[in-house]
Amino acid sequence: MFAINPETPLDDKSIEILRDIAKFVVKKRLETPALMFLETFRPMNFIGSQLMAFFEPFIGSFLKSKKYEDLIEILNDRRSISSLIDLIEDEMKKRKTYVREET
Repeated sequence: MFAINPETPLDDKSIEILRDIAKFVVKKRLETPALMFLETFRPMNFIGSQLMAFFEPFIGSFLKSKKYEDLIEILNDRRSISSLIDLIEDEMKKRKTYVREET
């Protein structure tokens, strides 16, 4: 059930979806609350993905998005939260570099 190979990285599609989420979080300047939330609930990411799957019929009536289904699949993998945290931190570094160059 939880058999994953830690040596196998997430696929490109999964990384791209997580990167989009990270960019959105940094753009809205929600890095700190997002990182605190992700670190706090990291052990429960599988449960979270199952809750998302449970609510999919309800959310699907408002949102017709393939990305939501893809996100559920990504969150089934325990490495996804760590990858998302790393991507948010990378986007934060890019933003800080951009702000420094701008001033």
